[in-house]
This record gives sequence, structure tokens and C-alpha cells, in this order.
Amino acid sequence: MKSILLLFLVLFSTSYYAGAQSRTVTGKVTDTKGETLPGVSIKLKGTSVGATSGMDGRYSINVSGNNSVLVVTYIGFVTQEVAVNNQTSLDIALVSDVQGLEEVVVVGYGTQKKVNLTGSVASVSSEQLEKRAVTKSSLALQGQMSGIQVRQGGGNPASNGASLVIRGQGTFSGAGNSPLVLVDNIEASLDLVDPNDIESVSILKDAASAAIFGSKAANGVILVTTKKGVAGKPIFTYNSYIGKTEATMVPEMINSWEYAEVINQVFLDAGAAKRYSDADIEKFRSGTDPVNFPNFDHIGNLFNSGNGISTRHDISARGGSEQTQYMFSLGYYNENGIITKNDANRYNIRVNLDSRLNDKLKFSLKMAGNLSKNSQPSGVNGLGLGTIVGGAMRNANSIPGRMPDGFYGRNETLHPEADLESASFLQNSGTNFYTNGSVIWDVFKDLKITGQIGHTYGLNQSKAYVAKYAITPTYGNALNSLNENWYQGTALTLQTIAEYNKKVKDHNFYLLGGISGQTYDDKGLGAFRDAFPNNSIYEINAGSTGRGRSRTRRRAASRTSR
Repeated sequence: MKSILLLFLVLFSTSYYAGAQSRTVTGKVTDTKGETLPGVSIKLKGTSVGATSGMDGRYSINVSGNNSVLVVTYIGFVTQEVAVNNQTSLDIALVSDVQGLEEVVVVGYGTQKKVNLTGSVASVSSEQLEKRAVTKSSLALQGQMSGIQVRQGGGNPASNGASLVIRGQGTFSGAGNSPLVLVDNIEASLDLVDPNDIESVSILKDAASAAIFGSKAANGVILVTTKKGVAGKPIFTYNSYIGKTEATMVPEMINSWEYAEVINQVFLDAGAAKRYSDADIEKFRSGTDPVNFPNFDHIGNLFNSGNGISTRHDISARGGSEQTQYMFSLGYYNENGIITKNDANRYNIRVNLDSRLNDKLKFSLKMAGNLSKNSQPSGVNGLGLGTIVGGAMRNANSIPGRMPDGFYGRNETLHPEADLESASFLQNSGTNFYTNGSVIWDVFKDLKITGQIGHTYGLNQSKAYVAKYAITPTYGNALNSLNENWYQGTALTLQTIAEYNKKVKDHNFYLLGGISGQTYDDKGLGAFRDAFPNNSIYEINAGSTGRGRSRTRRRAASRTSR
């Protein structure tokens, strides 16, 4: 009996080993018409083993076992998973991704199917954007498509928007590298649009795609289409988000006694006497005298002074009849920084209305607005957080922060804790309104004429207040001051576009022509005063002097024929 069992185990092990042996599978990849496909990616599912078809469509790949599955992918075709079983020769026929080719994307002053595009256009839908928990629309494009660089310059809620560069930096001149942004065909800022109001974003990356917009499109074009209403019962949507921001890496500063030892070595190398005695170093290490011999981590204290909590709430309603559809949305977001007194908030509102007046006329009205406000602590030697963060980075742990007597340690003019706890601030607030109306006339089956008017209005106010505060018993800022600036900008766009789209059998003829004109009116006002009676009154008319006033105004107009 033992001999029979042993023989069975030997035979089972031999058959299992033979079944698990590696073998080569070869074949040919074609489309459904039998045309060979070069450059097709063939990967063994669940492994890093892969191969690519050659110019003749043939491939060769090593597999093990009869349960292997090949994952075959190729641009413009549906991804397939093919079971190998016990085959050593396996031909694969890929099916065209008709749905992807039939997808309609927004291009210059119109829409086209992907299959008809000759330029480089990338698009992202609302379904993809809604998966991203972001506070600004520019951040939602990060990692969504190739050819566009999305860089967030910092985590300060007051200025944490992303810069967008399409296909790399094109110039080092003052013209900049920012792309042209059009919201529903009207020039506007991407970050002024609530991410939840966006239906789709198209990126025109090459010269052929963006040429219709002229010289403004030298750095590419970003086309934003906002959501519309839908016929039927109202659909209500509510989105809520809460998150917490933390510094991914905080510089680790050396301890105060280690700093003292390093300074001593520097002095000895220079031929001078040591600055700190052994007893001083021991007091730094023991922590028995935190006022005179502290070990205070300035940068760690700064980056942990705020809670970093952000919240966002959005509610929208979409509905209407076959004749008229509407979309209404409200949004609010608040973001607290990882540094105290650093925050930003914004309120959004949008109304989109689409109505068919008769068989040939359609009317569209889009209105949006937002109120925003952000603030950050400031200091006497520079506006905003920059000087405070720089001071915290430069101050050694041997310099105290806030002391029991209410004064602060300092390194010459660097005193980040005193600046942070002072009444100094940099505050910006903005009010923006956007109106876009258009009439679409279907002249006949293949000809459509669109008349559009767009108006944008922006009012921004900046207040930079430097408080009066003591830093040490003999040193401080004795004169408070306020610098206030107002900026108002308006833009008016008028354009008429004619589109002719004719299909004859398998051929499509598309012609577009039109004219567009823009006028801009910008004006600003600045004022400065100092010697305010206290740190609680920081209105410009409460100061004692009135010097440093300024006023600017700019008007411009442009017209472009398409």
C-alpha cells in the first residue's frame, strides 16, 4: 500500500511540474478586417511579462501553465483579455473602439467627433473631474491627460492655485506661458469656476487646433463647458467634503546643544575662543532653563500652529421641460492652512438656462458669481507668510520663541513668533460676476449662426496692515501702517459665428467663419496711511497721514476675424 501511495505522489508531482513548465506562445494581431497591427501591447495578466507586436503584427511571449491570460491593448481599439489554455499559437483580432471614436469633444467654437479630428485635442469629462476632491478647478486637471503640466506652487490657501503649461515652456519672455482659458467660449479664469459646475474640459495642444484663436492661443487653449439642465423632473445633487492637510516633510533642525557644539567648532577652526562653555551646553541639553538655554523648534512650531482642515459643500438642481432646461448651483468652501491665521473661503452661485424659442431659434443664458476672501499673517519686514517662514528656517533652536514675560527671542531682524502673534495681516477679497448670453439660429439643416455676448466683472481689494508691537523690552515696531489697493476690471465680448456642416456619403465638409471683438476696462486705486491710534482700527481714513496715493486706468480693445 505504501509503494502504491509513493508511486501516486511521484506521478502527481511529475505531472504538476510538467504543467507548470514555461512555454512560448506566438501569434498575429490584426483588426476585424484582417489588417495587421504593429506596436500592440501584449501582457501576461498579473505579471510584468510583456511583448509588443512587430511591423507584421506578429508577437512572441513566454507563459507558464494553462490558466494564463493575455491582456491586449492598442490605442483606438477595445482592450481584450484572451485565455491561453494549452495553445502555443494564438491569433488575436482586435475590435475598434467605436464609442471612443464617436465621442464628441469641444474644439474651437464648436464640437467634433474624435474620429474627424486632425489636431491634438485631449478632453476630460465631469465624471472624471468629480472623482477629485479639490478646492480649485485648475487642480482637478492634474494627472488627467498627457501634454499638460499642472504645478501647484505652494500650500498657502491664499495662493494655492496651479499653474498650467501645455507641452512645455514656450518662451522666457514677459508674454508668459499661460494658456488661453475660455469658459463657454468667453475668456475667463479657470479657478473662478466651481469644479462641480464643469461638464467637460478640452485642451487644444497644437498649433493646428488652436490657430483659430489667433496669437492669444500661442500657449494652447483650455475650453471649459459648464453643465446644462436636463428635461424631466428636477435632479438634486449634494456633495460634501472634509479633509485635513499636513506637511509632508518638515525640516528637522538640530538641537540647541548640537548647534552650540557646531558653533564652538567653527570658532576654534577660526582660531578664536569657544562661544559656549561646557556648562552652557549641558544646560541646553537638560532643559532646566528654557528661557536662557532653550531648545525651541521654530519651524516645527510654525507648521503645527494651524489645524489644516478644509471643507466644501455643493448643491445643485437640474431639470426642465422639452422646451426649457435649467441648472442651478450653490457652493461654499473653506480652507484653513497648517499655519495659524492662514485661511481662505469662497461662495459660488451659477444659473444656466437653455430654451428653444421655436423650431429654428434657441436661447442660452449663463450667469455665475463668486465672493472670495483669504488672509495670512504678516510681519514688519515683508508682506505675507514668506518672511515668517524664512525667519523660522533661519532661527536656530538656541533662540527662544515666546517667553513667559510676553516678549520674544530674535535673530537680528528675524522674529517669526512675534510676527505670527502680532495683529499684522495681509488680506485679499474678490467679487466676480460672469454673464454669457447667446442666440442660435438654425438657418437650414446644415447651416447654423450663433450670436454671443459675454461680460465679466471683477473687483479685488487688498489690505496689508503692519501692527505696532514689542518684540523685546528695547526693540519692536513702533509705527503701525496700512497699505490698501482696489482693482476693478471689466471685459465685454461680442462675437458671431457661422457653421456649415455637410455630410455626403462617407465624406464630411465643415466650414466655420465669424468675427469676435473684445473690450477691456481696468482701473485701480491705492492708498497708504500710518500712525493709527491702535491695532484694532485699520481703516484707511483712521490714519494720521495721507501719502503714497496712486491711481491707474487702462482701456484696450481687440477684434479678430475667423
